[in-house]
Amino acid sequence: MTERLSVQQAELLISTAYDILISYLEQNGNRLSDLHRQALQAMLEEMTGYATGAISGRRAFSLGTGCGKTSAIIAWITALHRLGHHGVSVSVSASKVEALCDLKRQLMLLGVPERLIGIKHSVRDASLPSTDDDDRLYQLVTHARVRGGNDKPLFVEHRGQIRALMIYDESLIRSDCEVISERKLRMEIAALKENVRGRDVESRFLPLFSFLDEGVAAIKEALHQYKGNPKASPVVAIGAPEWIDLDGFRSLLGKSSQWETILRFLDVVGSPLRLLLTKQDEGLVWYQISVPPELNNILILDASYPIRELVKMDSSIVDSSPAYIREVKRFDRVTMYQMKHPSGRQTTSDNFGKRWLTDRTMSREIAQVVERVPQDKSILIFTFKPRANEIDIPSVILRDLEDVGIDIKARTPEGNPRINILTWGDETSLNQFSHCEVVILAGLLHLPHLTIASRIIGQQDSYEVSTSHKQVEEVLDSEIAHSVYQAISRGACRVVENGQAKAMEVYLFHSKNNLQAALQSIMPGMKWNVWVPTFVTDDARLSEIDIKAMEIKAYLDKQPEDRAKVPTKEIREALSLDAQIDKLRKLYDRAIQKVCSSGLWQRQGQSLVRMGYLFGC
Repeated sequence: MTERLSVQQAELLISTAYDILISYLEQNGNRLSDLHRQALQAMLEEMTGYATGAISGRRAFSLGTGCGKTSAIIAWITALHRLGHHGVSVSVSASKVEALCDLKRQLMLLGVPERLIGIKHSVRDASLPSTDDDDRLYQLVTHARVRGGNDKPLFVEHRGQIRALMIYDESLIRSDCEVISERKLRMEIAALKENVRGRDVESRFLPLFSFLDEGVAAIKEALHQYKGNPKASPVVAIGAPEWIDLDGFRSLLGKSSQWETILRFLDVVGSPLRLLLTKQDEGLVWYQISVPPELNNILILDASYPIRELVKMDSSIVDSSPAYIREVKRFDRVTMYQMKHPSGRQTTSDNFGKRWLTDRTMSREIAQVVERVPQDKSILIFTFKPRANEIDIPSVILRDLEDVGIDIKARTPEGNPRINILTWGDETSLNQFSHCEVVILAGLLHLPHLTIASRIIGQQDSYEVSTSHKQVEEVLDSEIAHSVYQAISRGACRVVENGQAKAMEVYLFHSKNNLQAALQSIMPGMKWNVWVPTFVTDDARLSEIDIKAMEIKAYLDKQPEDRAKVPTKEIREALSLDAQIDKLRKLYDRAIQKVCSSGLWQRQGQSLVRMGYLFGC
């Protein structure tokens, strides 16, 4: 085992780390309230408890964003070094390599020798080099490497002894899940068959098609049986005969994201799978525990923990936050403006993909807000990353701002960019946008129901747990609240001034009413107002036609770029639309019209013909 500190050593470690921490924060312009100081002291005591052996297991400490969690890590490790406790080995995990590089630099500035600080990564342009497999006293590692498990000897042990503690920055999700949508699997198989039809390679794909067709039939039968008997076990396995060459099938497909569902299916063949029925979709899920079980002593510094239902489903995590934690940072100077408008990726992409600016109503609402913001204030806009065959929303926003006369390259008197855009995936770890006093969320992360259900299963480490629609919706709402909280915390409100978040305005599109209660529970004092629309109309809700048009577009996106014509019969069969049913035929025809209105495809007789790319759908 690692060195265990005595009570006297622990008291000196806490006081030394506290002095380093307070000095460090105050030198960087922070003004701390008494309650803030008390919370920082409690966090240092929590870390030290692991070093004495008084504390063990996985514990969550939910101090708010911008309150000094990373600074506390730096101060505590620095105190360990200064006091000569080189028998206490520690690992630290964060989501971004650059966050770890910055942490290492700060430790070195405070006198911790570089030779004691390990950091392993594979990012070529990282600001600090990887120390690879060199076993060091203080080991810095990304979440991805912790979950991958291949570097386990580095972050679990030091010189053959279990480390005293891993400090895990942000939420701990302990499993990896693979979701197989039965509908998407069928669509990809149909698209793949058309892709190779009549080509020299078609014969090589026939065994794969035979196996996939049998697999889909088995899945459909299992889902049918499960629907008819909800008390039956939801666990199944899709086997493969010995003659099946799964590796050969994977080689045929390559690594193209075009066939990602088929590839995922091949990866889980032969493994236990959970049948899933949701209102959005049906399919299968496979999971594995990805955080090593022997990594037992973890202090999780997770500001979102109080509102993130998914994380709290892990029964191995104990909440060790003091009762006063939510009052450490108040948000009386932060105002949220919510416009009732769908905020999912597809709806947002459709809106920004309209051909004319007058129809891109979300973009016009954003431009109107930007025009009202004084020139000396910076603005941060969050939206979705561009994906293949989808509209590049960040580029559209910038172009539309320019078209209404806004200088997108302007800088504030302090030299900061006035217009800043981040995409989802960057809502944690980044601290360099705290000068932004206005944050606009152009679309929110809505994970598919199958994905949410799979994570519920994985987080509880059981294929048998309930995944009711009510539970899926509750977890989805809490995941949205978590991502919104993290995103707006990149702006000025992350800065704490004597217990108060710095003044900031937030604008977001979202159709539900329950976001306010969740956010105000961890952002006490925040004001919530209606963002009155000027351009957006009340008919923005997705219709059946919109949904079916999305499915048709998703199928067309799977087609190779050199395929000029797709028969409408093929699309109907892939989407299981019965043309003999009058209602479905009319719905299908109107959805086809909506797809063709984008300019990507045009209907000619009984086929859709690819047109020149005009703007996107």
